[in-house]
Amino acid sequence: MTDEERQWHRSMCAEYKVEYPIYQTYASFLEKILKEGCRDQAPTAIIQSRPKTFSSFAEKLARKAKRYMSLGIGPTDLCGARVITETQAEVDRICALIRDHFEIDEKNSVDVWTRLRTQEFGYRSVHYVVQIKGPKIFGVAIPSEIGSRKAEIQVRTLLQHAHASVSHDRVYKTSLKVQENLKRDLARVAALLEEGDEEFGKCVRELDSYKLHYGAYMNRTRLAEETDVLEIVLESEPDPAQRPVVALRLAQLARATGNYARIVELLQPFVGSAGSAGRSETEALIEHGHALCRIHAEEPRAKEFQDGLNEIDSALEDASDNLRMRALGYRAWAQSQIPQNETKARNAYRAALDVDPSNPFHLASFVEYEIFLGEKLSLRSALAPSFKQAISRCRGYIDAGIELPWSFFTIGRLQLLLDQPFESLAAYAKAIHLCLEKESTVPVAALEAEITFVYRINRGRDLLESHAWILKLLLLGEAVCKGQHSGELSAKRASLTEPVVILAGGTRRAFQANVERFRQVVMYAFHGFIGTLISCGTSAGVAGLAAEIALAEHAHKGGPLEVLGYIPRSLPHDQSVDPRYSDQVPSEGTTYGPALQYWTDLLLAGVKPQDVRVLGIDGGPISAFEYRLALALGSSVGVMEPSTRAAADLLADPDWRECGGLIGLPDDTRSVQAFLQPPRPALTGAQLDVAAQKIHAAYLEEKHYQNPDPAMKPWDQLGEGFRHSNRMQAAAAAAFLERAGFRIEQVKASVEPLELTENEIELLAEMEHGRWVVERLQQGWRYDDVRDTQKKLHPQLVGWSKLPDAIKKWDRAAVRNWPRLLAEAGLSVRRV
Repeated sequence: MTDEERQWHRSMCAEYKVEYPIYQTYASFLEKILKEGCRDQAPTAIIQSRPKTFSSFAEKLARKAKRYMSLGIGPTDLCGARVITETQAEVDRICALIRDHFEIDEKNSVDVWTRLRTQEFGYRSVHYVVQIKGPKIFGVAIPSEIGSRKAEIQVRTLLQHAHASVSHDRVYKTSLKVQENLKRDLARVAALLEEGDEEFGKCVRELDSYKLHYGAYMNRTRLAEETDVLEIVLESEPDPAQRPVVALRLAQLARATGNYARIVELLQPFVGSAGSAGRSETEALIEHGHALCRIHAEEPRAKEFQDGLNEIDSALEDASDNLRMRALGYRAWAQSQIPQNETKARNAYRAALDVDPSNPFHLASFVEYEIFLGEKLSLRSALAPSFKQAISRCRGYIDAGIELPWSFFTIGRLQLLLDQPFESLAAYAKAIHLCLEKESTVPVAALEAEITFVYRINRGRDLLESHAWILKLLLLGEAVCKGQHSGELSAKRASLTEPVVILAGGTRRAFQANVERFRQVVMYAFHGFIGTLISCGTSAGVAGLAAEIALAEHAHKGGPLEVLGYIPRSLPHDQSVDPRYSDQVPSEGTTYGPALQYWTDLLLAGVKPQDVRVLGIDGGPISAFEYRLALALGSSVGVMEPSTRAAADLLADPDWRECGGLIGLPDDTRSVQAFLQPPRPALTGAQLDVAAQKIHAAYLEEKHYQNPDPAMKPWDQLGEGFRHSNRMQAAAAAAFLERAGFRIEQVKASVEPLELTENEIELLAEMEHGRWVVERLQQGWRYDDVRDTQKKLHPQLVGWSKLPDAIKKWDRAAVRNWPRLLAEAGLSVRRV
């Protein structure tokens, strides 16, 4: 270094000693500014800042003295900050934010990645040399002493930072000569990290797309529990910045139940002008505006509705990408509520799609209005690839457990537009099932919106047959949900005898063998059944079996069983009408019409779906729909195993296999009979409880299992599930004794218990085991070679003939005690 350079170096160092405290202040405020900026765009970003140490300043100045002297400048990174994000997309957003809020020294700023040639992989980072612009940035007041001083801001991803921390300083900031093989290895690592960045980005985009449409499916109990927790959190939250965050989480839960008045109440304190507000305040304005529109949807010209629409529009000016997508969807929905406003609604959904082209809900709504306004088949054909992609996106939401039942509704819409009626019916059936579940929080408006959709896409024409099926399915769901029908459903039969069993499955002669192997079991299972049996009304397969059951029962008891055959308008070439049916009801439609019609007749006759049993054997697409329709409306479906075709597919279907109403029945007469004819004795609640306790005490005496079996606890410590099981066994004891030819009577004095014969014990033991099998299956247990209580697996969920003799003796011992236990409960058992 020359004397001149030394003198210059000393003067610059002396100057920096004076400037250093100012750069300390600069670094502190730069960190505050970047934290505020990242709060919305990269909330998990790591922010680092520091003034350049005196020794680093002196060293850099000494090494580059010639260059700095010739340019007449000093280092520009005397104050430095670093933003480390999770993804490259966040890097891009932070870079845009820096450009918007700082003066950029373009000459000295650089995106290092742009210097890499196509075949190169290495250090990647964006370096900005900036100056403060304005007295405030993101609400942070800037000290005047900072003035026009420059700072450097680096922006990189976590993986880029890892590469830089490990290799950049060792390679580019060293006097050592780095071997070429090490450079190649580092470049290889850089390539892997670059690929990792891209894969991380894809995963994050996918996850964020799920978060964008919040709608995690919760039942009423879980929703109430979550609401209680967040109410407590909101009440105790002292930080004003966090209160709107908690309130928004509560608002999301309220939206799941359609409680928009609660959303307005929760968010009102945080609603002002979006302006310079943060993400939470902007989101609160969007949700508050949407809730106002929902509450006043029937009066869209009212001030409150317009206020809500204005709030959404106001928030759009400052909303980030994800919030903007949501706000545009809300605005489109609000526009759709205004009479004679279909064109604006269509345009609003188009604007929402422009911002978020992959959104399946906006796509379905846009097409709804486009068809309503005159576009026909050409539009559907052109959009077929988009429909399929949207269906795939909905399946992703379903797998993630979010946006239910809306994803199923949207799949139903799109597959209807793709002329795939069975797939559409299946999706709509599952959506209805989610709406009608016991603890569902889905408002009935969800079904009403789908009914409106069907009418809109058929404006000015008669409904296509497949569209008429969908409409009828939705009307059935609405009737069950409301407990009354709208008047658009019409019955073919005025009354039906309860209980009702539906026998569904294959009716093609080609698959007769699949049905025939269950023939004897099913025939015996229906023995003594009094009520209504519904089937297809043809002469083949399951339908022919139903007619044969009717004939056998008529010969046995003089016709206590009414069999209804619902006949399609046209029959396949290998089918014919079976003359043995006691009644044959003509049905609308050629395929799915019969099932929709007999359910219409059942509902209009006052039959509750939960009281209907469906027995399934084999079957094709029509049977597959019958099974799903019954489950959707709340019935129990038992599928004969080992199952084939549609029945097997149903048990494996991820949408339905966990459904509480679906079970696979073993090939066993007594199990099938217990499912079709559940015991219904005339015992009072008190009698039932006393008998149940007696049965459990006898069970403990037998000591079938040792502790820690949860079923081996005393009555007062027994879980409610096991208490219920004992009550059902007591109920079954009385019912099965009556079914076997005994009479149960209330007595005041003690009586000598009846002694059962060995044949009677065997018959009753078979019945009891079949009942126990069905009860366990309905509670979610499944067969396995090894018992596992936690996983609900049991080796005894088989028919009586496959049960080991060592296990059979327990059932025999239990039923042998029934007369004595009932006598202790004040009931006598005598032979008729």
